[in-house]
Amino acid sequence: MSVAVVATDTTSAAFSQFSDDARATGMGMAATAWASDATLVYWNPAKLAELKHYDLTLMTTTAFETTHTSIFVAAPYWGAGYRFSQTGGINGTQRNTDNISAPTGEIYGFSGQVLYLSTGVALTEAFSVGITGLYIREDIATTNASGIGLTAAAAYKATPWCTVALVAENVLAPTLQWNTPDHTRETLPLTLRSGLMIEVLKEALTLSTDYVSQQNRPSRLNIGTEFHPIPLASVSAGLHNGQLTLGTGLYLDTLRANISWEASQNDVLDNFYRFSIGLSF
Repeated sequence: MSVAVVATDTTSAAFSQFSDDARATGMGMAATAWASDATLVYWNPAKLAELKHYDLTLMTTTAFETTHTSIFVAAPYWGAGYRFSQTGGINGTQRNTDNISAPTGEIYGFSGQVLYLSTGVALTEAFSVGITGLYIREDIATTNASGIGLTAAAAYKATPWCTVALVAENVLAPTLQWNTPDHTRETLPLTLRSGLMIEVLKEALTLSTDYVSQQNRPSRLNIGTEFHPIPLASVSAGLHNGQLTLGTGLYLDTLRANISWEASQNDVLDNFYRFSIGLSF
């Protein structure tokens, strides 16, 4: 009896490429040049060099019947994070005499973990670079796999109101080898994200866009906008891979809370809701 593990160079450790950031979701996941809190560990470590305070962000969501929970912490020039994903509903399979996979009727659990460690440094007043090292582990029933990888990033503040950025995820690609009899190996694909952020109205209206290119997958464009009608509140809207996203936030001194909604894909899955809470100090 075995647990089926499907491996391709585009689906490996998919949970690690899923963001549960509510504020970024409201912006259509166009956060490469725009993010400015502890989630920079995930979105763009180069901008950690611009951070002027300490920040803590907690996030949670349920998608594809999997619960994702993340915590990120950052300070000027450095950051760290941890993501945990879990589901209990994977169907076990085994191959019959005709070498065809058939369900066993047993249900297995899945869990995934990612540890992040990031740093960013300013090379000039306008240009910064950064890296994020990550450790990934997946567990399915009695099988597991783990690997390490590296993401590289750059950010350029062209003007006080315009930032451009580039992130190369998995420039050192994690390769996960499963402890199965055939020692299945999975390699995460190289993903390039280029971003542009424009502050149309200072501390009130921001526009952002990301162009995402991944090996063996169609490129996609994410766009979003966030508007602060008053300093204590925000509303946002965007398109994430063609899907409508909406968000809102509340900001009380050093505390912030965000909630977002994303339309389901092709009406096959439920709509996604994400919740984040953050503290700056």
